[in-house]
Amino acid sequence: MAPYSRQSGYGSISAFTSAFRKRYGMTPAQFRTDPANGMPR
Repeated sequence: MAPYSRQSGYGSISAFTSAFRKRYGMTPAQFRTDPANGMPR
């Protein structure tokens, strides 16, 4: 997760996770495991 957070301009994983949760209503891990998102497992 660290490379993605840095590439997105966030200084830390926690800042990225907080922004992601605020935008999508779930953590990145929850997003990845939710079958409704269409993400491959």
